[in-house]
Amino acid sequence: MFAASDLAQRYQKHIPLLVALLLAAPIIFFQAFRYSFPLGYAGMFTLIAEKIAESNFQLPMSIPHYGPAGIPLVYPPLGMYVFALAIKLGIPIWFYLRVIPAIFTLLSIIPLYYLTLELVESKVASILAVVFVITAPAVYYTHVWAAGLVRALALFFCLAGLFFYVRSLRDFSTRAPGFPASYPQHLQRSQGCDSNAPLIVCDTARPIAQKLPDRPHGLR
Repeated sequence: MFAASDLAQRYQKHIPLLVALLLAAPIIFFQAFRYSFPLGYAGMFTLIAEKIAESNFQLPMSIPHYGPAGIPLVYPPLGMYVFALAIKLGIPIWFYLRVIPAIFTLLSIIPLYYLTLELVESKVASILAVVFVITAPAVYYTHVWAAGLVRALALFFCLAGLFFYVRSLRDFSTRAPGFPASYPQHLQRSQGCDSNAPLIVCDTARPIAQKLPDRPHGLR
């Protein structure tokens, strides 16, 4: 068995991430425990999840009650499938809308921290980036409120994809001309992202990452 000192030494490099999570958690979960109802809007997402649950996880072709005769379902459905599974398991809808977006947002802090660390190689800057991002009003009400059941999950995968994209740029093999420079556009489309943030981050990260020295694989 590992002694406490051995565990502390083994995971010491992750302590700044823990600090970032502890700083962000009260901010993220404030609304979940302060109010008994979900903030924001997620009616369409909830309706889609209920339809998926009612049809035993078959994706509906259209969304009723939106437009004159409903609208076609063209939204990325991963978040709604997770919600539908929760409905099937008997988790109350209002509880899910209050708490789960906050959990997804908290999880997205992990790739955000490591993405910043990869770019600037400063743990203090990475912690500050987490605090600044999570306290930005647009980020908060878009991902922590009820609609975050879809958007916060997409944010997690988007940031994780950006992190591994930047990491791959530091590998000599991925600097070959054949490496897909269009990856950020594909990532943006696959996550249903309306903003140009993935493109901006990738365009900024590419020259930074290529100027940084390669690190031995044992240090990664």
